[in-house]
Amino acid sequence: MKMHSYLRGWGLKANKNVAFLRDTIQKMIDLSYSATRNRCSLQDKTKRPAIQKLAVMWLGIHAFHKVLSQRPQHYRALLQGFSFQLKRPRYQKYRLQFRSLTKDGQEGLLAQIPF
Repeated sequence: MKMHSYLRGWGLKANKNVAFLRDTIQKMIDLSYSATRNRCSLQDKTKRPAIQKLAVMWLGIHAFHKVLSQRPQHYRALLQGFSFQLKRPRYQKYRLQFRSLTKDGQEGLLAQIPF
């Protein structure tokens, strides 16, 4: 919950700065996609990277939703936006594809994060 600590330290109210937080999270997800794609292309320059942007976006939004949902009173508006995005039809394929991955990851990871 490093992000929660930063926001608290800066004195930002999550419910009043929803657009800023949403844009920041989106930029973080885009940056992770770009870094992963570049790393894959460095390993094999002959092929186009097999990583899909929508898959990375779904995983990133899902991860932020899961972590921030541990403090729903602070991030209510942000979580509603994430829920809406995750339910969009373009992400349904990834919701089904990564169901077991997210279930296994949540059980182990969320138990280790101190809230």
